[in-house]
Amino acid sequence: MQFLLKNFQDQFPDSISELEVGFMGGDMADPEYAEVKKGKTNHVEVAHGLLDTSKASFEDLVRFCHSIIDPTTHNQQGIDHGTQYATVIFVYTPEQAATVTTVIADVQALIDAGTITGYSTPNVATQIRLARPFYPAHEGHMRYFEKHPEDMGECSHRIFFKWSDINVAASG
Repeated sequence: MQFLLKNFQDQFPDSISELEVGFMGGDMADPEYAEVKKGKTNHVEVAHGLLDTSKASFEDLVRFCHSIIDPTTHNQQGIDHGTQYATVIFVYTPEQAATVTTVIADVQALIDAGTITGYSTPNVATQIRLARPFYPAHEGHMRYFEKHPEDMGECSHRIFFKWSDINVAASG
C-alpha cells in the first residue's frame, strides 16, 4: 500500500488521504485476517482511502492501479493466490463503473497491440463490483512492509508501464 501511496502521490501530490488496507465484498461483518486469508469469507484485500478529486481524478487513480498490478490474473497478485487476491475495483456510482470499463478497454487494447507486455495472460481480468462495507485490517497488517522489510522481495507491485510514456508514444 505504501507503494501505491508514494508512487501515486509523486504524480498527484496530496491527492489521497486516510489510506488503509482491509477487506471488502465478503459475506460477513468484521472478518479476521486469518479467515480472509483462507478464502472462507469471500472478501478481497483492498486499499481504501479518500481521493481529493480537485487534485486527481478517479480515472487517474484507476489508470495508475492498472499500471502497477497484473490486471490479467483472476485470483492472484504476484505469488499470492486465492479469491482474496482477486483483481477487483469496487465502485460507488454508475459513473465510476463506466470509468473503470473504459480503462479496462484501454488496457486490453494496449495488450492486444503489444504496446504493453509482461502480464500473466493476454486478457484483462479486472472485475467491477459495487462497493460494500470496508473493514480495516488488524494493526499488524497495516504498513506491513515497514514492519517486515524482509518480505519486500515477495511484493508483486511494480510499475509495468507509465501512461505518460504510452500517451507520448501515441501522439509522437
